Amino acid sequence: MPPLLLQLLRPRRRALAVILAAMLVQTVMSLAAPWPLKIVIDTVIGNQRQPEWINWLLTMLGGAAHKGHIAVAAAIATVLIAVVTGAAMYAVSYFTESLSQSIGNDLRVRLYSHLQELSLAYYDTTRVGTILSTLTSDVQTIQSFASTATLNIVTNTLTVVGMIVVMLLCRWDFTLIAVAVTPLLFLFVLRVNKAVRTAVREVRTHQSDLTAILQEGLQSIQVVQAFGREDHQAAQVRAASMNTVMAWLNARRVSSLLSPIVGMAIALCTGLVLWRGSLLILAGTLTVGAARTYRLAQFTPATFEPGKPQPISFTIEQPSGAPLTRYRTGPGPHTGVHLIIVRSDLGAIVHKHPPIGADGRISEEITLPAPGRYRVVIDAYPKLSGPLRNFQLFRWVTVAGKATPKPLPPFRSTVTVDGYRFVLNHPPALHAIRAAFLNLTVTRPDGSPATFTPWFGALAHAIFFRSGSLDYFHTHVCAAGMTGCTSVFGPTRVTGSATGPGQLRVGVLLPVPGTWRLFLQSKVDGRVLTAPFTLVVR
Repeated sequence: MPPLLLQLLRPRRRALAVILAAMLVQTVMSLAAPWPLKIVIDTVIGNQRQPEWINWLLTMLGGAAHKGHIAVAAAIATVLIAVVTGAAMYAVSYFTESLSQSIGNDLRVRLYSHLQELSLAYYDTTRVGTILSTLTSDVQTIQSFASTATLNIVTNTLTVVGMIVVMLLCRWDFTLIAVAVTPLLFLFVLRVNKAVRTAVREVRTHQSDLTAILQEGLQSIQVVQAFGREDHQAAQVRAASMNTVMAWLNARRVSSLLSPIVGMAIALCTGLVLWRGSLLILAGTLTVGAARTYRLAQFTPATFEPGKPQPISFTIEQPSGAPLTRYRTGPGPHTGVHLIIVRSDLGAIVHKHPPIGADGRISEEITLPAPGRYRVVIDAYPKLSGPLRNFQLFRWVTVAGKATPKPLPPFRSTVTVDGYRFVLNHPPALHAIRAAFLNLTVTRPDGSPATFTPWFGALAHAIFFRSGSLDYFHTHVCAAGMTGCTSVFGPTRVTGSATGPGQLRVGVLLPVPGTWRLFLQSKVDGRVLTAPFTLVVR
């Protein structure tokens, strides 16, 4: 650091210490700001076990380590972090400006006192404009560097050192690759810095000459006008101004080399890190972690015997890795877990609402009728306070034996199941992501209107699967006044209803065009009936 700068900063050590401490506090608070949100997401919303230091802190503050107190503590911590950050920012801004102005004042007074001690011969050979330029712009540059730039250099240096330490702790070989070009960059910056200093010195010289010419011309304007020397004076100003412009452009030409070279060096290091990381991944020594989300665990079995009752069992794991144990309960169909199993050719379907154990284990006995591949859809309704309404998990299972796929039958407006007739009245044109309704009449074998009784929380379940891709959607028909029966896809909602004896108004809301199979399930006269319809969606 230049001796003059040390002389200017040494008497202001306390102010520098206050600014540096405030900057460190601001940095620490910026690092701490995401932590309350993390605690809320992991501990309050999720089911991760809170760290021991949270329990200790809550106990010290007289609270208990349950989710309500943790949420309150996180909210208070967020406010406190914002208050401390604001106070630190204010301290940095005020004391930095105070330090800058103090240094500028001290430097101007020193320079003026020194100018008063110089001989008259100095003023015979030095222009007053050059002296004024030194007292103004040069002093302003020095005071800015002595305050703001010096502190930024210190804090940035600490930040870089901290980053390198963390990188070394995470992966030393990647760190060495990242910093490998540092010596070359250092040598390049030294050479560029020398050229920039020469160019900037030339800029300062030409700026001083311009200021001197302007000052002399204006100071002697009466003489200039008296002898008609305006053109001569204007030519001097133009020449000095053009010299200043050319000096600035030369300085910019030299300094502009720095950013592209640094950018290319960073790109080179990034490419080397990617190359090294790819080799480690291919060698199996480095893995890419999967996004944590809900998933099926301990799913059994993968193979079934045709026509034989067998238990199916699984657990739903939360993003934290803990089993999901809390599901929605109450009236309506949007509760618990819907277990739906459909054959790949859409020739058979099984629909259950299995019981859920206290440990989150879900088990149900099912019978799959014929050989083939079956798509298992687990439509879960967790009991959460957030926006997640429900989600689906999928698995393939196989029924042993030789499978004989059957083609999907064409659309028929009337389907008879065990003597009960399901008649689709005036079917509308169906379009993707557009709500529509199917009006059906259901009659007994004797022709009288069927009477529906609730089954799994609804009078009827409309389960849709798309041919080929087996895309899935599920709507319900509920009794009048029943809540929790609306199906949602994006901003669009649809709610089915029973409009009269034997009358169903089934909501349709399908995500993509194609040929779909509707399995309409209802409980009539104590038996569960499944009426399949083939639908075309534009």
